Amino acid sequence: MASQESETKLHDWFLKSAQEALKTREAGCWYHVLTDQGSCYPNDTWALAIGWLPDEEAPDGYSAYAGVVFQPVNSIMQCDLDVDWQMPVLDNGEVDDTETCIEGLSVGGLESTFDWLLKVAESYGLTA
Repeated sequence: MASQESETKLHDWFLKSAQEALKTREAGCWYHVLTDQGSCYPNDTWALAIGWLPDEEAPDGYSAYAGVVFQPVNSIMQCDLDVDWQMPVLDNGEVDDTETCIEGLSVGGLESTFDWLLKVAESYGLTA
């Protein structure tokens, strides 16, 4: 279990990064590497990430999303949420869609989203 201090740092990072992404609307990906508590995923890097995904309803064709994602440890790319990161896959082979739209959320909405994503991360044995 993560310490209160590390969860607070992750919370603060998430709010700051989400607000920056939404304000600047710059391309790219913000991510914070999560700790694999049980060494269950030795070949993967897990993160809480914020980035852009295609959205037909958005004026510029993209909306900001956040999610619990992973990539191989030897990956050198962390630029795009939709290209460089993958969502978790359940034991039955189905994708666990952890990506959620943060476009237009208030600070309270971002905090609720963070709380949900933290619970998702914890369900995978990951901590801040």
